[in-house]
Amino acid sequence: ASENNELSGQLELLEQEKCDLNKEDEVSKQSNQSTVEELLAQIVHLRRCLETETHRKQDYARDHCKVVKEMKEKNRKLSKELVDMGKRETRLKIAKDRMTREH
Repeated sequence: ASENNELSGQLELLEQEKCDLNKEDEVSKQSNQSTVEELLAQIVHLRRCLETETHRKQDYARDHCKVVKEMKEKNRKLSKELVDMGKRETRLKIAKDRMTREH
């Protein structure tokens, strides 16, 4: 009977240990699930950040090309104006020389 009680006590301890292990296992599974969900949320966040940065770079490149194109066009116009002003200056000098010679 004493051995029976001892075995019964050991069985009770083993059952309690099993119960504790099951609880730990459940807590561990929940913790792992939370960690996985947090990591997935971080991945989604980082993907959005990457997309935003990619769009920002594309916008910058597009804007930069537009600015360069506008600057080239402005440079072309100013160069043409400079040439036109040079021609006008030459015509004015010729006219001035003629007027000076005539008087």
